Amino acid sequence: NQKINLLIQHLLDNKPIQYFFNYTYFKCLKIYLDQHVLIPRVETEGLVDLVSEEIIKNPINNIIDIGTGSGCIAIYLANKFQIDVFAVDVCKNALNRARINAKKHNVIINFNILDVLKSEKFDKLPIFDVIVSNPPYVIPSEVCKNSNIYSEPNQAIFVPNQDPLIFYRAICSFAKKNLKKSGIIF
Repeated sequence: NQKINLLIQHLLDNKPIQYFFNYTYFKCLKIYLDQHVLIPRVETEGLVDLVSEEIIKNPINNIIDIGTGSGCIAIYLANKFQIDVFAVDVCKNALNRARINAKKHNVIINFNILDVLKSEKFDKLPIFDVIVSNPPYVIPSEVCKNSNIYSEPNQAIFVPNQDPLIFYRAICSFAKKNLKKSGIIF
């Protein structure tokens, strides 16, 4: 069968199986993928569990997902809670994939292009109750050279060796302008 041979070649080329089938599951959601978005990890599912627990205890009005990629975090939260959900990413192609995923799951999310490393557009967004993000945090020296992680978008994974906390500082700067005093960052 040709499809089996293509799958075998895909795996022999050390590419993630999720990119062959163009989807994965995130919690209970089927999330469609392409080479422009990071494959959601189980750790990200744990992150949304923490956010969900907090929202159940302390209801909120709005939330922003910084670096949304496939949109899995924003879509899950929009599905679960009656809140305004915003999602931003620096990559237009990633936002397009996130929009497709949101449409497939019948949720309304306010998507915007935003480079969190540049603060000139922060004022175009509202003040949020919650900021959630799973930003890049891996330095290249932490990953084996033959890892299939290199098939995923590098800008969604890697940070400079000399500045591994670059995105965390940027998110804190965003929070200074766009997070309510009582707000929380995840």
